[in-house]
Amino acid sequence: MRSLNAERQKNIVSDTEKLFKLARELNQEAQSETAEAPTVAQMRKLAEIEKLAHSVKDKMSNALGAAPTFSNEPYSVVNR
Repeated sequence: MRSLNAERQKNIVSDTEKLFKLARELNQEAQSETAEAPTVAQMRKLAEIEKLAHSVKDKMSNALGAAPTFSNEPYSVVNR
């Protein structure tokens, strides 16, 4: 399971790097152009960004193995 989680982590990092690269490119294009509406190429990048964001979110929420559990009770200090 550790090797599967390690592979999953590598995929998350790779997808996140692609996501940031596309977002930076799109931001630079948007700042350099004066057109009101996005171009077809920009719309494709937006779709790819959305696809990658969903992929990263799904991969992060689908960890293999037992997830840590946390108590919903508030922290309290015990006086001794």
